[in-house]
Amino acid sequence: MFRFIAHRGNDDGFLENTKEAILNALSKPYIDGVEFDIRITKDNHFIIHHNATILDSKKSGLIKNMTLRQLKKVEFEKRKKKYKLATLKEVLKEINNQKIIIIEIKEEIDYSLYQKKKLIRLLNNYSNLNIYLVSFNYKLISSIQKIYENSGLLIGKVLNRNKDITKFPFLLMPLDFYKKYEGVQEIFIWTINEARQLKDIKEKDYIITDKAYELFMSPYNHHKLL
Repeated sequence: MFRFIAHRGNDDGFLENTKEAILNALSKPYIDGVEFDIRITKDNHFIIHHNATILDSKKSGLIKNMTLRQLKKVEFEKRKKKYKLATLKEVLKEINNQKIIIIEIKEEIDYSLYQKKKLIRLLNNYSNLNIYLVSFNYKLISSIQKIYENSGLLIGKVLNRNKDITKFPFLLMPLDFYKKYEGVQEIFIWTINEARQLKDIKEKDYIITDKAYELFMSPYNHHKLL
């Protein structure tokens, strides 16, 4: 049976990368973990959001140039339900199980030493959780791994394919790279949303998906009915 990670907490139609989406996904027995994105604010808080910018009727701009107080005034809406941006701390303190929590650092530049230490102090406060830290930013994640062992590399369609990947305990990679890859690291394949793709994946490896329930119920997945 395959193991599924909810991409940005996607499941049941909640707005992605929100506290509501993440906690809902973690409550599902067919989901083995979640993946979500963090960015850092002007005043060094870690906020859950994918894009570098905020585009809203009330506020707009780069997250790195905005304070947490400013960002907390922003509202998003999906299916007539309103959402606020959540901090990493606000989400982690609500999690009470051992499912996998993949936190992707979205910064395009390096963190300062202060920012790195602040992030790791925060994660260490939740050592009871099963946290995986990851980034496309090779320089950033390599330096963070020196102080946070469970840090891994994201491999893109082109990005990081020629880098030294052997030093990381786990890797996130697209399916085409996975097919050619031979190694001993823990592997997460992103982003798998079609059931037929499961036939090319070994069941020991994790699948990052927006459609966990559909893939769980697929005939390619030898699941036991819930």
